[in-house]
Amino acid sequence: MSQAAVLVLLLTFPELEELVVDPRQYKSAVRVIWNEMDMTMVNDELGNGILSSNQIITISVAGSTTSGRPLSDEELAKLDDTIIYMDGLTVTQTELTQFVEERMENLAPNICAIVG
Repeated sequence: MSQAAVLVLLLTFPELEELVVDPRQYKSAVRVIWNEMDMTMVNDELGNGILSSNQIITISVAGSTTSGRPLSDEELAKLDDTIIYMDGLTVTQTELTQFVEERMENLAPNICAIVG
């Protein structure tokens, strides 16, 4: 996740960055948690393929003792912009990967034969 989004979210839930280390899971968790201070309110949504049950339990416990504060409208807008930007990067990355995979046979036939 971008440094700006992490810094903004650190105000609400500083422990989340350490609990969810995968950037895509982190982004998805941030989108679900948003500005909720009671983590038990978002447990079901986090469990919908975003995080494991162990991560959800850990986040709920950490969230109940967090020293964070709710974000202002301006901070939420920055966070939203960052998440939208990250979504765009993910789409571009997927398109580039597909492009290379589709053309790999023509670009490097020997490597394709070795790798399979």
